Amino acid sequence: MGAAMFRTTSLLVCTAMLLAATTHAQQPDLATPDVQKLKSEALTQRAEIVRQRTDALRKLIDDQLENARQALTKAKVSGNITATASGNAAVKTFTDVKAAFDKDGSTAIAGKVRTDLEATADEFTRNVLAVEDKQAADLKKINKAFAARLGEILTQQKTPVADEAKLLELWAPLINTAAGAPAGAGPSTPAGVPTGTNAHVALPAASAVLQSQGETANWTQLMKVEITVHDAVEIVSVPLTGLTAPKSFDGTGGGGNPWQAQATPYQELAPGNATPAFRIQSLPPFKPLDVAVWPNARNNWTIDLRAKAVKIPSRHAVVIETDAAVCKPLAGGKPDPTAPTTPAGGPAAGPAASPSTSPADPAHGSPTSMIKVRFESQPVGATVLINNQPLAEHGSPLLTPFDYAMTPNAVDLIFRKHGFKDAVLRQSLPLANKPFHVTLVEAPMPVDVTVPIPANATTDWTPTGVHVRKGSQVRIAASGSWSCASGGEMVDADGYPNNDTYFKYYIDPLQNPRISSRANYGQLLARVLPDGEITSIGKQGSFVASADGDLVLAINEQVNARKDNRGTVKAHIMMDP
Repeated sequence: MGAAMFRTTSLLVCTAMLLAATTHAQQPDLATPDVQKLKSEALTQRAEIVRQRTDALRKLIDDQLENARQALTKAKVSGNITATASGNAAVKTFTDVKAAFDKDGSTAIAGKVRTDLEATADEFTRNVLAVEDKQAADLKKINKAFAARLGEILTQQKTPVADEAKLLELWAPLINTAAGAPAGAGPSTPAGVPTGTNAHVALPAASAVLQSQGETANWTQLMKVEITVHDAVEIVSVPLTGLTAPKSFDGTGGGGNPWQAQATPYQELAPGNATPAFRIQSLPPFKPLDVAVWPNARNNWTIDLRAKAVKIPSRHAVVIETDAAVCKPLAGGKPDPTAPTTPAGGPAAGPAASPSTSPADPAHGSPTSMIKVRFESQPVGATVLINNQPLAEHGSPLLTPFDYAMTPNAVDLIFRKHGFKDAVLRQSLPLANKPFHVTLVEAPMPVDVTVPIPANATTDWTPTGVHVRKGSQVRIAASGSWSCASGGEMVDADGYPNNDTYFKYYIDPLQNPRISSRANYGQLLARVLPDGEITSIGKQGSFVASADGDLVLAINEQVNARKDNRGTVKAHIMMDP
């Protein structure tokens, strides 16, 4: 009997050991030399991407500072007191930016800039965001490439993983927890978040705690909130409970102007009966917010955020953090914080992006299916608002017709064009094979808009979204400065006068090609498409339209010579009904 029991026990032990060994053999081994070599190669490439970002940002700052110094020198030589004051302010602004960047990597412009420097500051911020977007795209691209190579290694190990999302899930911790992983390379633990907590977005180096209520040793990110306001001060209420996916809010402020907000949850708040600690972190280069009312059980866990605008419109963003003990994972996965935040159901990828069903980074969420949708209007040249947010690219509004990649969820659409009534489509479902097309009804109305005109525009003419009627008087006043000369001298919208100082730009028409030979090189020009004559505008001008059409503006330089141009002027357009 004892021997039989011994044999049975031995058999059970052996079976258990065999099952354990089999189970263990089925698990991918990520500690092998091949995997570690792959990780080392990836870290090297990621570090190079971060280095390229740093170099690009440093060049942006250095170029901006050099432009400011040249403009100051020119202003002093000419004896222009106003231009000298503007030049001094520009030099100080970008000297401060350079010092902050060298110290902690910040690219934010501190404080309020002069009115005549707003266009320059806006262009600089757009260029910074373009560099940051490129880094994020490059990092995501190599993540996918190295995850695929990891799959090849695991197949050789006889532990194949065919699912791309699973491979990304295995790969992400290897990179994001690696010692010496490059800053900004992924969702690694930001300062202030203990190792092992749920860090969902890598905060910029210049991020700081703005306000806090209570203390905890276990801070974790709850959600990101972005707010756009069109008034000097606006208070926006955002619920912290019940959000399991990005959600947009909009309303009208006390001054009668609209505001828009977007909340992107990283975890779900489950506070119970306790009142946990909360704090908000800044998210440069967006402007900060401050807390008017902290969330608690009495206000149903709603936070009131105050946006103080420096200029209109004003974009603000913060990350809200709380105690990890009162958070739980989102139902259905976490959103990808590297994806552009947009209205729920709204655009998510941008103009002419290819439809994709690729999974998001598994560390941040489930896949989002994208479709490419066509927007058309008759007449063309309308702006489109989705859930009250205008579609734009690099700070400029998109004008119909155009394609846009978005999620296939019902949205509210507004087609808007000056001189026409809004065309509104409520709760419309985007379809890849059916464009949104509207016929706009003319409704004469006064025009009073300001449009940025970049000196380095890649199209012959920059659309303004203004429809002009025959016989209408169009008045334009331009502010700001730009450069289209090889010498890099900054000038206002009057361009380079044909005098002894700038005669060099008029000697060779092939070297400095103009759109209009009757206007100064670099002067602001206007035209009414499709057949209107070119009109010289400069800093201030007007004309009477000889035909119906769309108003377009441009710097007086042919498009193929604009690659080295810098600066933007703001054109204030007025037209009576």
